[in-house]
Amino acid sequence: MEPIIQSTVKKVAVIGAGPSGIAAAKYLHAEGAFDHIDVFEQRHTVGGAWNDAFQMSDQRALEPQRGPHGPVEEPHWSQHPKQEGDPLFMTPMYFGLETNIPTFMMQYSDLPFPPETSLFPRQREVLNYLEEYAKEVQSLIRFTTQILDVRACGAPDADGWTVTTKQLRSGVETTTHYDAVAVANGHFDVPNIPDIPGLGEWQKAYRDSVIHSKYFRSYQDWKNKRVVLVGNAASGTDIGAQIGRVCAKPLVVSRRTPSFFTAGPEPWKQERPEITELIPAGRIVRFADGTELRDVDSIIFCTGYLYSYPFLESLEPPLISDGGRTQHVFQQVFYTPDPTLAFLTLPQRITPFCIAEGQSGWIARVWSKRLGLPPQYAREGWEEERMEEEAEMGRKFHVLGFPEEVDYINYLHILCLRAEPPEGGKLPRHWDRRMRWARKRAMHIRAAYRARGPEREEVTTMEELGFDPTEEDLNEADGDPLPPLVLPDPPTTRSSTATTPRISVPGLDTPNEPMPTTQTLDDGQPSDSSSQSAGVPSHSKRRLEDEGMDGMPIKMRRLHEMVQSQAPKDASSDRAVLRPISRVQPALVAAPTPRERALESQLAYVQARLDEHIEQMSVRQYQYEGLVDDFRDMRRQRDAAQATTEDMLRLNASKAAEAKRMAERCASLQTDLSEAQVRLERSTVPGVAELEGYRSAAHQATSEAARLKERLDSLTADFDFTRAQYQQASTAAAEATMELETLREEQGTLKAQASGETAKVRGMTESAAVEQHLQRIRQLELLLADREELLRRKDDDLKTQLRARGMGTRASSRSPQPHVRPKSPNAGTAVRVAHALRYGENL
Repeated sequence: MEPIIQSTVKKVAVIGAGPSGIAAAKYLHAEGAFDHIDVFEQRHTVGGAWNDAFQMSDQRALEPQRGPHGPVEEPHWSQHPKQEGDPLFMTPMYFGLETNIPTFMMQYSDLPFPPETSLFPRQREVLNYLEEYAKEVQSLIRFTTQILDVRACGAPDADGWTVTTKQLRSGVETTTHYDAVAVANGHFDVPNIPDIPGLGEWQKAYRDSVIHSKYFRSYQDWKNKRVVLVGNAASGTDIGAQIGRVCAKPLVVSRRTPSFFTAGPEPWKQERPEITELIPAGRIVRFADGTELRDVDSIIFCTGYLYSYPFLESLEPPLISDGGRTQHVFQQVFYTPDPTLAFLTLPQRITPFCIAEGQSGWIARVWSKRLGLPPQYAREGWEEERMEEEAEMGRKFHVLGFPEEVDYINYLHILCLRAEPPEGGKLPRHWDRRMRWARKRAMHIRAAYRARGPEREEVTTMEELGFDPTEEDLNEADGDPLPPLVLPDPPTTRSSTATTPRISVPGLDTPNEPMPTTQTLDDGQPSDSSSQSAGVPSHSKRRLEDEGMDGMPIKMRRLHEMVQSQAPKDASSDRAVLRPISRVQPALVAAPTPRERALESQLAYVQARLDEHIEQMSVRQYQYEGLVDDFRDMRRQRDAAQATTEDMLRLNASKAAEAKRMAERCASLQTDLSEAQVRLERSTVPGVAELEGYRSAAHQATSEAARLKERLDSLTADFDFTRAQYQQASTAAAEATMELETLREEQGTLKAQASGETAKVRGMTESAAVEQHLQRIRQLELLLADREELLRRKDDDLKTQLRARGMGTRASSRSPQPHVRPKSPNAGTAVRVAHALRYGENL
């Protein structure tokens, strides 16, 4: 297949920083073919739906159904001191939530969970794991940024997408062009609420009595209440098991089909058909069989979610109709009309982290043109085939389950290996035979884990629960599923081995997904055609293999290979190559022999007896877990009461000691008061007068002290002023001394010059010249006299300043400084000439 991306993808936008978004960012970054990668996250941290919204737990009322085409969700603003000003969005997390996927299946390929993590970790452990995984691409994420609109450019000369975002804290909107967009916003935002007559009136009359499982936080809110729970898939089963401990018995569960997440009827639960009407008067719930339930306190909808992309409403053809699935997507990833738009983790009943890695690796290689895609007609044909299988097998478009999920994961891995050139980028995970074996028994692993009760959090591996496959077990699970067993009764959930009891299990589905439309076994396969033999005892399985029943998958695989080798290279062959590994078709399975039917009947009888024992064990296990939880609650209440009692005792002791000290102080004051009264009675008038005298003397002493303080302040100010004047005088004296030294040096220079002039005069013979020289000498002599007078004044000034510094009085320091004539630049020359003339006259 040739690359179909015509333009070069250099700038990529990723919507969402949840588990899928950060995986996409890491794989796109590792590809090394993109210049700019922006990850937009509306929350203030990574993790997506794994972030809790416990600060919003008071908003329990059911929101109006906004449907899949509603506007973008408005944020709530945190009031927590450490997170004040952070935007919050509701998530389906609740207290005590454990994953329904073991860590070794759930983890990313390049980051295992810490060794001490429980086999089925809690929500906080998963969130910490995601934060650690995102550190490498933290710089690419734009937090508190919401996507408002994504639309194709539409211009003939411009490819790509126009993305409009809003910074939630500042409210600033920005529009940017990107070559490609990866959508990883998840599908746990818009609750799916059935259209039940009377729901609107009920909600208006009893607003807080109707919620969706998205808003469930703790079973304590339903203590002693009559509750109707709608839905019995993964979320309904788990939430029902928690509420059933404290609500008014029985808990009424409205369902359309039997649940494959439970091992049988529970004593605290009563199952009823679908709800046909809600009557607010009398709080009446009417069911499809005509029965009614009165005085209902609360209704909880565990009915899954709708797919919604409010920022992609401009797409043609549209992505969403009723929200039941995402339309026009090829292999659950690429938008069929334009593969530069891709989606992550649309499938359900999967291990989402591994699927996100495989899809991200495929997207990165297609956008970098290292991998191609089939033409558009072939991509559209895949969707049509998928819809035909959905109608034929009675399953949902995005539901994979086992073994299709394992085949899909390995299919994505093989696609990434086919990239040209093969070097570069990250390679997603491949599931080997051991992972395939464990995935088929994932629900049984979960059941065995829950059967450990409070000690289960110490379990970190499936081997600790007895799930340690041998080479023979791996060979059994390495290939297509075994043919289905024909049972006389509807199939029920089974244990993986005779020693591993089947307990009520939430299942391997993603949290709060829509309820399946068909009854399925514990491994997720439709009950009419492809159930597994996980519950068959090992000795019976070996006997079936001896009869040759295990040969059919091999024949089917050979037939598939032969058809592929002889098929023409047209659209159908392209679809066949791109389609995951085909399943065994029921019509091709050989009719069972009489011996096989006898074995199946015996096996059915044994299985029925085993189911009865498992049901009894499930009831006892549930009762045990309830008693353990009640005991824990009572122990916590006892510890809290004991701590409160100890605090009260300490407080009472402290108050008693304080009261004792106050009593002693009061007694001391009473004694002092009595003594003072006695002294007052004995005092005389002269004593009072003497006291007044002391008071007057004290007042005078205070006044005198104030005057002395003012005098001291004045003297201090004078001293500061005098010290400043002294410093100024010292500076002036130093300058005068320097100037005097300069004048003395000039005087010496003049004398030397005069001697030179005298030597010149000696050589003169004409009288006229002598007369002129004598006249010049007289003039210079006058100038020399002036300079000597100036020098004398300077000397006097210096002496005066020295005397003033010795005296240190304010008057002398404030006396004006004598005027100093500026030194003439020709003074030195004049002195020299005067000396020369005087010498000439002597001659």
